Amino acid sequence: MMIKILLIEDEESLRHMLGAFLVKRGYAVTAADSAASGLSLANECRYIFQSGQLCSAPPTLTSN
Repeated sequence: MMIKILLIEDEESLRHMLGAFLVKRGYAVTAADSAASGLSLANECRYIFQSGQLCSAPPTLTSN
């Protein structure tokens, strides 16, 4: 079974570079350009969430 990764990155060039890197290593990648679109995609697909944050999420999307 191929591992699916939901990649959320607002910087287009970084999103494409990371996506290509992961695909070359055998992962199925779905990319989103914002936290809101990423959450929408997460609701549509089956993902097992495991945080791999490289930077902080916007304050409006974090829990207190």
